[in-house]
Amino acid sequence: DGIVSHHKRHFAPERMVLVIVGDIRTSDAVEKVKSLFKDFRPGAAGLGTPPLENRAAVVRSTGALKEKAQTNIGIGFLGAAIGSKESYPLKVLAEVLSGQNGRLFVNLRDKKSLAYSISAFSKEGVDPGMFGVYIGTAPDKKDAAIQGILAELNEVREKKVTPDEILRAKRSLIGGYELGLQEVSSQASDMANSELYGLGFDYSKRFADRIEAVTEDDILKAAREYLTLDAYTISIVGPNGPSPAEGAK
Repeated sequence: DGIVSHHKRHFAPERMVLVIVGDIRTSDAVEKVKSLFKDFRPGAAGLGTPPLENRAAVVRSTGALKEKAQTNIGIGFLGAAIGSKESYPLKVLAEVLSGQNGRLFVNLRDKKSLAYSISAFSKEGVDPGMFGVYIGTAPDKKDAAIQGILAELNEVREKKVTPDEILRAKRSLIGGYELGLQEVSSQASDMANSELYGLGFDYSKRFADRIEAVTEDDILKAAREYLTLDAYTISIVGPNGPSPAEGAK
């Protein structure tokens, strides 16, 4: 009974997007859908709205003590909602920091040998997502790795990124997005998700322009607003992570 109730509440026409992509005749597809879904009637009960996560007011620490050869560290900040104007500068900023030519890789891995792997990312959803940095480092370099990340984040809060960095980041983001749409199944998935998220099924036609429009000033403003270095969440998993007794604090 619980499964049936859940299905009726969530799997309803008013919450559904159906996408068909491929070598098809539109009129035939429409008639087929009408035939298959003729008994699919609206009428599901409304869904509650989860409360929004508040921005951190202090540094919060969590993680786990694990007997591993590597210490894994994540630092996260409350990010932007998908499709918001702030989401695009954060995407470009994450790309400036990431990749083999990104600041984190060059400064912390190549120059200081603090990382086995390192990356930055901006993940958005209907609710504000997160902007984060991950590093895998040697246990004895944990503290230096954390300080190195915070120093790099502070740098992008203090000074504008360079035109060359923005150009590289934009090319990477746009190229990666378009490469991901080469398969018909990927196009269908992108269209369905974009429509569900309120971006419009044809969002892929506007993505490149939104990224290209990002300026150095936009990135500096977003970094100062979102990368709050006195209030974030840090998680450490490894041989020198927090003990089980410590938990989150």
